[in-house]
Amino acid sequence: MTVSKIRYWAMKRKQEDRKANLLSRKALFGSIVFGITTFGRDEHKRSIKIFRPKNINQLLISDITLFELSCYAMMRIEQWLDRKASQEVDQTETPLDLQKTDEEITDLVDEIYSKWEKLGKSIHYEFIELYTDIFQSNQIKDIFQARFEEYRRMVVALEITDTEQYHKAISTLSRMSNQYLPVSQFNYEKLPVMLGSALEDMGFRAEMTGWEIHMMPAILNTIEKASHFLM
Repeated sequence: MTVSKIRYWAMKRKQEDRKANLLSRKALFGSIVFGITTFGRDEHKRSIKIFRPKNINQLLISDITLFELSCYAMMRIEQWLDRKASQEVDQTETPLDLQKTDEEITDLVDEIYSKWEKLGKSIHYEFIELYTDIFQSNQIKDIFQARFEEYRRMVVALEITDTEQYHKAISTLSRMSNQYLPVSQFNYEKLPVMLGSALEDMGFRAEMTGWEIHMMPAILNTIEKASHFLM
């Protein structure tokens, strides 16, 4: 069975960060990736009974699948960062109206959005650096960015809470790619209805649902806690 380079990297980084006991953006990124690599692991199926066909295991542990999940997670992270910035602006604007000029308020609002945006860009950059090294390909930057933009397009076209369409995209893209490099093109409206058996597709999407329910909120919670010290 092929050893996942991403899982090995995440475990090694977690051990190193634990020894260093330092909070940094790189340590935060390591925690995010570790959360992504929990995908498909039994201990993260606590409240959902998941049927897993035997022949789906290789797909669940592949670096291609974790890459696709990372692209999706980055979109979720950006959505969350945008909400946090808007919430902070809403909390500060009203009292400031009585104390500052319009120009000063505008500058402060820009500063709030900028700091959350910088955190997002840092995570985005780290993802590209990591997967460029994992797949040994300079195409990763363009592929990751294309995935990210298509997911953002889906956010406009679909309800952000309609996770079924996102899970379908991740499942299909993971099968369309070979083991060496993710497929470059992605248009969610033109994806095949299904690749592989119905049982495999059902098993994969069930894994996605379990991961989304348990781990995505944990990743966002980790970012929120770290943001108090990193910004």
